[in-house]
Amino acid sequence: MPRRYSITVPLIEVGLPCNITQPESVWLEPSTKKELPTPDYDLTGNQGLYSCNMLNDVSKSSMTSIGEAHAITTPASDEPGTSKWLIVAAASAVLLVATGYIKTFGVFQQYYQAKYFPNEPTDKLIVIGSVASSLYLILGAFTGAFADYFGYQVSPTLGSVLMVCAMFAASVSTQAWHFLLSQGFMFSLGSAFVYMPATSISSQYFEGRMHGFANGIIVSGEALGGTFLPYTIRVLLSKCG
Repeated sequence: MPRRYSITVPLIEVGLPCNITQPESVWLEPSTKKELPTPDYDLTGNQGLYSCNMLNDVSKSSMTSIGEAHAITTPASDEPGTSKWLIVAAASAVLLVATGYIKTFGVFQQYYQAKYFPNEPTDKLIVIGSVASSLYLILGAFTGAFADYFGYQVSPTLGSVLMVCAMFAASVSTQAWHFLLSQGFMFSLGSAFVYMPATSISSQYFEGRMHGFANGIIVSGEALGGTFLPYTIRVLLSKCG
């Protein structure tokens, strides 16, 4: 006579706990794919009965495997809410300085033309601003890969050092090619190292609509820098030189 089964294979495969109380044993289909412990023998000596404790152990193991797979595939951040928004504010400030300084070259060009190169053609100075405003975007593919390989702390740190050194070098420059190397190439290279990490860091802490909102705050720093930095630099150049 064929045996009757009180539990099916899908129940074991998804890892549901066994809720059977009476009797405390259950029959399983022989074709089940789940590897179970060696079956016990009931009081009559028939082989094939599995205790409810065995089924619960298999169930817990299955649920643990599912939980581990979910933890691997689902990105999550352990950073508290305040830290996330501080990172967003820092990235926005980085873009404010890095790209805002480049967008103010028109102010620098007018100052250089009047003080250092009154008899030089304007074309020599225009190329400085052209290189600075385009190089940091052209190098984005390389600096983005650099940030992914070495980390999002190394790349902005290196870029910040390059930008600071470029501004110091520009302050002591006297020839057009000095400004081209310092304010054109060197500063734009530093901006490239900080630009890509700053614009992509929000994806590591936010998802969905909040990701778009956070990224909007970050890139707004670029616009803010181009808005008020020209006036600030004009005042500083007129007073401090």
